Parts: sequence; C-alpha cells; structure tokens
Amino acid sequence: GFADGVRFVDLAPVGNPSLVEAAILRSLTTGEAGAHDRLQRQLRSANTLLVLDNFEHLALAAPLLSDVLAECPSVRMIVTSRRALRLRWEHEWPVAPLSDAAAAELFIERATARDPSFAADRRAIIAICERLDRLPLAIELAAARVKTFSIGGLAHALERPLALLTGGGVDTPVRHRALRDAIAWSYELLSPAQRSLFEQIGVFVGGCSVDDVAAVVGMAPDRAAAGLAGLVDESLLVGTAVAQRASRFRMLETVREFALERLTGSDGLEKVRRAHAMHFLRSAERLRPLLFGKDELTAYAAFETEHDNLHAALRFFLDHGDAEHSARVAIALSRYWHTHCHLVEVEPWVEEVRAASDTLDATTRAQLTALAGQIARERAEGARALALFEEALTLARMTGDPSRIMSSVKDLTWQVFASGDNARAKALLEELRSLLDERDDPNIRRMMLAIRGDVARSEGELDKARQLFIEANELARRMGSRRYLAHGLQAVAELVELEGDHRGASVLARDALVMFRELGGRYCLAESIGDAARLLAIRREDATAATLFSAAEELRHSVGMLLTARVQQELDERVAAVRARLGEPRFTTAWTGGRALGAEAALALALSSIGAVPSRELPVAGDRPAAALTKRELEVAQLVAGGLTNPQIARELVIGERTVDTHVENVLHKLGFSSRAQVAAWVTERRLRAEAR
Repeated sequence: GFADGVRFVDLAPVGNPSLVEAAILRSLTTGEAGAHDRLQRQLRSANTLLVLDNFEHLALAAPLLSDVLAECPSVRMIVTSRRALRLRWEHEWPVAPLSDAAAAELFIERATARDPSFAADRRAIIAICERLDRLPLAIELAAARVKTFSIGGLAHALERPLALLTGGGVDTPVRHRALRDAIAWSYELLSPAQRSLFEQIGVFVGGCSVDDVAAVVGMAPDRAAAGLAGLVDESLLVGTAVAQRASRFRMLETVREFALERLTGSDGLEKVRRAHAMHFLRSAERLRPLLFGKDELTAYAAFETEHDNLHAALRFFLDHGDAEHSARVAIALSRYWHTHCHLVEVEPWVEEVRAASDTLDATTRAQLTALAGQIARERAEGARALALFEEALTLARMTGDPSRIMSSVKDLTWQVFASGDNARAKALLEELRSLLDERDDPNIRRMMLAIRGDVARSEGELDKARQLFIEANELARRMGSRRYLAHGLQAVAELVELEGDHRGASVLARDALVMFRELGGRYCLAESIGDAARLLAIRREDATAATLFSAAEELRHSVGMLLTARVQQELDERVAAVRARLGEPRFTTAWTGGRALGAEAALALALSSIGAVPSRELPVAGDRPAAALTKRELEVAQLVAGGLTNPQIARELVIGERTVDTHVENVLHKLGFSSRAQVAAWVTERRLRAEAR
C-alpha cells in the first residue's frame, strides 16, 4: 500500500501543459500552486500513488513527471493517455477491448438501466459488441438506444455507428457523449502529416502492413513505418506481430469510419481507393501462381490475411464499371475462393463480374466461365456446370492458346466423368493427352492422371487406378504441392485398405489429413474427413465412420458445398451400409454426435481413428533418416537402388506386385522423393556413410 494514500487528478479540463503542476498540487490539498520545485518538495518524502487521467493533450508536460520520479523515490504514477509519453520511466500497459462475455454483460447492464423490460438475446448482443470492437464507451452508447431500436434494428443501424452513437449522460465528459467526439479528441492532437496518413489508412479493410501503406499512400517504407508507429503511439492504430511476416496494423472499425469521413471531405478519397485496389490486385496476381507449388502454405495464409482488402478492391472496380480489373481480381482469387470461402458468398461476386465481361477478350471470358462452372459443380448443379464448361472450352478454342484449351478440356473432362459418362470422359482424356504431348503442363498432367485413376476405379480396375494415382502423386511431389499430394494419398489409401494393408493405408491417410490440417480451408477439410470416414467404413469401424460422415456433411453445408450426383450416390450407399450394420439407434447417436463435432474436433477424431502412425510433413531436401522406413520398405529401397523393376522386386522378395507398388509409393512419400533415381542416390549415400564409419 501507500502510506500517504492515492491521489486522483483529472487532467481533461486542463488546457495548457504549464498548468499540470498546479493541478497535481491541488490534489495534494496544498491550496494554490507554487514554483516548479514546490511539487518536488511536497512529494520528496511522500509514499503515494498519483493517478493522472487523460494526459494525452499535455505531452509537453511529460518532463515534469520524469523530474518528480527522479527526485521522489517513494512516488509511483499511473498515467492514462492515448499517446505514449516516451519517458525512460515508462512501462506501457495497453488497455485491451473487453472479452465477449464482459462486453455482453456491460451491454445488458446498461440496456436494462434504460429499459427494465429489456430481454437479452445474448448471441445478437455479442455480434453487436463485436461490431463495436468491444469498446466500453461504444457499447454504453449503443445500449442507450434499446428504447428506440429492437436488437435486430440496432444491429442494422450500427452499419454506420458514428452517426448513431451519441447521447451520453450529461454527467459525463463532453467528449464521451458521442463516439465521434471521443475519436476526434485524439485526431485533433495529430500533426497535419499524421492526420493525412491516418485518413488514408482508413481505406484498408482488416489491416495492412508497412509495405501496403508505402505502396498505397506513395511514400518510402521507412517513412511509412515511422508514421504507423506514431499512430500506434497515439492509440489510433493497433499493431500486432505476425509470425514469419512483418508487423500488421489495423484500425478499429469505428476509428476507420471516422478516418474515411475525414478523407471523404477531401479530394483524395477516389485517388487513394484506386491506389488501394490496384495494389491488392497486383498482390493477388503475384500470389496466385504460388498456390500450385511449394509455397502454397504461405500464399494461402496471405490470401486469408488480405481477404477483406481483396474483396474491397473487387468492390471498387465493380462500382466503377471497370470490367477488366474486376475480372483480373476474380481470376486471381479463384483458387483461394474455391478452397477457403463459402460458395454462397463467392457466387454473387462471380456472376456480377461475368455480367460486366461482355467486352473482354475470349481468354478472360473463358477463365470467368470456367470459374462459374467450378462453383456450379461444387453446388451439385451438374447440368449447369456442364454447360458452363462447354462454353469455356468453346471460348478457349477461339483464343488458340494451348494452355487455355488444355485447362478447359481438363475441367470439362472431370465434369463429364462426374455426370457418369465414362465413354466421353475417356475421349476427352485422349484429347488432353495429345495436347500435353505437344505442350506439357505438370499440373494438368497430374490432373489428367488423377481423372484416369477415377475412371479406372469406377470401372473396377483397381490396380490400374492405383498406379495412375501413384504417378499423379509423383508429379505432385515434384511440384511441391501438399494439397494435390494429400488428395492423391487419400485416393491410394482407400485402394490399399481394400487390399487389406491397414498399416500402409493408415500411413497414407494420416499424412494426408495432417497436410490438409496445415493447409486449412473448410472445403478441403470436409473432403479429407469424408475420406477418413470411407476408410473406417471399409474397416467396419462403423460408429466412428458414421460420426465422421456426419461431420463431413456439416462442414460441406457450412461452405455451401454439395456433392455431384455420382459421388452422392456412392456416399449414400456407404452410409446405408454403415447404418444397416450399426442399427438405427446406434447410427442415430453417432450421426447426431458428428453434426455437433466441429472441424477441429472431427479432424482430431479422424487422425486418432486412422491409427497411431507417426505423421510426416512433406520433406525438404536434406538427410532422410532410414528409421522412417519399415524393414520391408528398406529392403525395397535397396532393390530399387539396384535397378530392379517392381515385377523383379516382387519375384526377389516373393511378394505380390501390388504390394511392391505400395511399398515403393510409401518409400517415395516418406523420404520426400519424386523418382526412383533419388531413392537410388539416397541408398548409395547411406552405404558410403556407413563404410566411412
């Protein structure tokens, strides 16, 4: 404790830094203010805590506090300020927004004080508090409106919170009676250069980096960094450290609205918004190719981080009738949209962009039409998807661009197969093979092999299907794509499971699940959990299979994804078999449990149920430990290094060729290799090291 007590000093009414000493002296009941050394004499032997409230507008008086602390060893201070004082004694303690629970309680308390009959809808209240950044002042001002608005009406009105959040109590400081006034209090303390930067940062939605600000505002990165740091010190920006990336900055939404209001009042809004839109268009186009290779994790994370900024850029171009740039943003976002976004959210964007695309070149229209086809496919609108892919191919042929034609043939082939027309799918696959012979594309070749594998599996040619999937996986490894490899591993796992190799299937399926967990995206998690359920159904682990089938269905619904008729029919047959074996009561219990599970819990259940086999990430170049391989796999690796083919290895070890295929696939996967030559090199290097020892 403090022997001489705690003294509270409200500095909000103090308009001049030279008057701070007098205000503190008055709190010490000394009567009138004296000379500068009088305060230090008064406090030199005191054991007291000074609470100095609202210091931000009196920053020039900060040296006074430093002098007092230096000469009065038993004095402590708590200083509230919206800006850092930059004293050597200073320890900053940022005041975080309220938790969801505390914010909701504050809202209910203040609303009930205004209207005793107020009925709390906790979920709606939490959403309102989130919209207000869980700021106490904003929550109190919003709660005061419950006599005027229903909760639903209040949520709608808060789309523009500054206009609504007024009318604080007459016994509160003037700047706390309206949220706009509270923000203006800090804004008025900024220098002209700081105000200009603050206003322009208002165009960013969901945050920005130093490089983003430098590019959009048009200043050197070091100046942008200094400007952002200054606004953080003024409590008008929030800075957060981002793992493996530069720091990120964001405005609370209420503060951002204030900044945009100020920018709207100037001539710069249109210019800054266009610069913002062009910057994020370029960012998306730079990131998109990275989604198909070894940098996909980084690229997906960047797309996820900039989701709101990218959509703001698209909205700007659409609102300005800029068809070309709108189309470029949509095409750049297409892969990210497909894996990480809700299709109901994406579909209106795509249709709006396509509606404005009539004047664009055939290549762009082909890409947009294919994107619409992909959405229709995932929405189980088979006939519409087929028509759109046919149209996209027609447009692609008009361009004469081999890459565009190959991509369109690939999309159409998959849809034709999904519709059940194997004969036409095979014809299209032959066309695709011919196109690839003329101009190879690893990703499209990988997809062609995967579709051929699907066709073979559907016709009962399981050996052929497995070999095709393995070839597709080798290409995925070469590309460095975890997503494609994970899909391929799951396809092989199911076939291996059907052969009775539970351990081999577990290795493949578990690693695929780990990869999907790293990649994120509810779309792919739904697929991977569904694949795990199929594997468990084959093993007759029916209760867990039913739970995971249900969880996968819930995840698909959460992103607006439906299955094609062919896949849905196959799924229905599997679920019906599980239901029959479990009996209705047990099946219903398992199914209900799956619906409530959630993505993370479902993934954890799938991983634990597949088998306690150590998972491995997609390896990078370097030393691969032999301990990763089983004894039999190590034997197979040594024979591969000796130049033996799979049939020769089968004869040498007196095992089936299909078993050898699986062992080779596991060796490649565990060691992170894409060819038998790499296995041979690894075996040789390992032998030389052993001889050297």
